[in-house]
Amino acid sequence: MFNKKAFTLIEMLVVVLIIGILAAIALPQYEIAVESSKVSEAVSNLSTIARAVDVYKLSVGQNTDNFDDLDVNIQGTKTSDTHLLTKYYDYHISKSSSNGTGYEVIATRSNTASQRYQYYIYINYYRGRSCTAKTQEARAICDKFCTTPTSVPAANGYYYCSLK
Repeated sequence: MFNKKAFTLIEMLVVVLIIGILAAIALPQYEIAVESSKVSEAVSNLSTIARAVDVYKLSVGQNTDNFDDLDVNIQGTKTSDTHLLTKYYDYHISKSSSNGTGYEVIATRSNTASQRYQYYIYINYYRGRSCTAKTQEARAICDKFCTTPTSVPAANGYYYCSLK
């Protein structure tokens, strides 16, 4: 008697509900994957900067804290001699000892729409490479790149771990 040629309202609502549930599950994983790729970029840039400081030290005899002295080509805006601002990170270079034998290169996450991913990654001439997270979301990102996942925050509330 009736020809059924269209979906009922209930069928459409069920489909929309299923799509919503799948999106709620997939979106956080997608955000973590995107943020992890940004960390990979930062670690690569930090390693490039650290190697350039080492090359500079071999040729001149001391470390530098000036990006102009280094032979690196990282896309960004130099805001001072010691700071380079890119789309996702603020890179900072400094001498880490009074006699100039050590250095530290830090990448601080910038331009975040929210404060969810607050972390920084650094390479220190003496202490190696590490990631410091200020939030639980950032901790999940750092843990993907660390040798031992962070379990308990330090006294200041930050999570620290050594990079692989």
